Amino acid sequence: MFLRQVFLGLVIAILAGCEPRVVVVREPVLPPPAPAPPPSAPVQVPYPRVFVEFVGVDADKVGSGFQPTPNGEPDGHFRLEVDTGGEMMQVTGFILYTSDARGNPVFSTQGGQTWSTTGPGWILGVERDGRRVNHTDRSVRDPVRGVAQYDLFANGPRWFGAGQYFTLVIRFSDGTNLQKTFRID
Repeated sequence: MFLRQVFLGLVIAILAGCEPRVVVVREPVLPPPAPAPPPSAPVQVPYPRVFVEFVGVDADKVGSGFQPTPNGEPDGHFRLEVDTGGEMMQVTGFILYTSDARGNPVFSTQGGQTWSTTGPGWILGVERDGRRVNHTDRSVRDPVRGVAQYDLFANGPRWFGAGQYFTLVIRFSDGTNLQKTFRID
């Protein structure tokens, strides 16, 4: 098509009495192709991280208030996995509280909706690999490198119903706080 237009242009120029001209048609000069984008960097997974599941209202490991021993009532039982990404970190505390879906505390006039190893609320029993981490008091000093599995026990079985949101906070000795909000299904 392009050559036909050039030929017709020359014929028209000759018929019109014009002197034919040599027209040089060059390929358009295109800019060099853009360099290929660099390969995507691997997705960085933030550490530490935690996975939580509600096991049920089952074993009796702690009592009400500050009682670190069983009291005859089944406890809310949570299983969690902490992953430090291979870095050595020391867990210094756990806090579990009833919350809304955004992690805001939700308390009633009945109290007892915070369980912890760090001070506020009722005692939270903590086991790792079937061994109690906080035997007679609230303190936790547990070194972790990589993945560690914990079982948490909170007295007050009436608080652990389907649809209830909880927020778990894990504290580390370097000042890092890891927070996870989840719902019991």
